[in-house]
Amino acid sequence: MSTTRTIQPDLAVVGAPVVTMNRSGPASTIGCLLISDDKQHRKILERVACTEGWNLDACVTVLEAMKLVFRKKYELAFVDIQSVAGSSMQNDYQGLAGDLSRDHVPLLIVNGVPEDPIGEITARQIGVWVYLPGFDGKTELDVLFREARLALKRLTRQPSSTGVIEVTASKPHQ
Repeated sequence: MSTTRTIQPDLAVVGAPVVTMNRSGPASTIGCLLISDDKQHRKILERVACTEGWNLDACVTVLEAMKLVFRKKYELAFVDIQSVAGSSMQNDYQGLAGDLSRDHVPLLIVNGVPEDPIGEITARQIGVWVYLPGFDGKTELDVLFREARLALKRLTRQPSSTGVIEVTASKPHQ
C-alpha cells in the first residue's frame, strides 16, 4: 500500500518547494507495472527500473496485475511472456498485454519467446512500444527504461492522445 506525505504549506519555509513523497521516493517517479513468473527476471527488472527512477510494482498473476491496474495509474507496463512460455499462463499473459495496450498504459514492453516467430507480429498487432525476443544479462535494459522516459515526455507534449489537433473557428470581427 502506497503512503503519501505532503509538507503542509504552513509548516514549509516560505519560498521552499513543497515536496510530495511516496513509498519509493519523490512523486516525480513514474509508474511501471511488471508481470513476470520468473523470479530472476523480476529481480533484474526491479533493480534496473528503480535505478532509472521508475516506481515499480511487480506481480506474477494476471489477476494481481489487473487489480493493480484498476487501483493505480501506470505509464509503462512490462509483460514477460518468456517467463510463462509453454505453460497455461502464456495465453493469459498475451491477453493481458492486449488489454493493457488498448485500455490502460501508454507504453508497453513485451518480452517474448525467442523461439516463437509469430511473437513479434502478434505484439505489433496489439500496439506494443517495444518487443524483446527474450532477454538475458546482455540486454541493455537501463537504456530501454531511459528511452521510455523520453517517449513519455514526447507523448505528454502532444495536444491530444489521438494526435489530432482540435481547432475552433470563429467569425472574424467586422
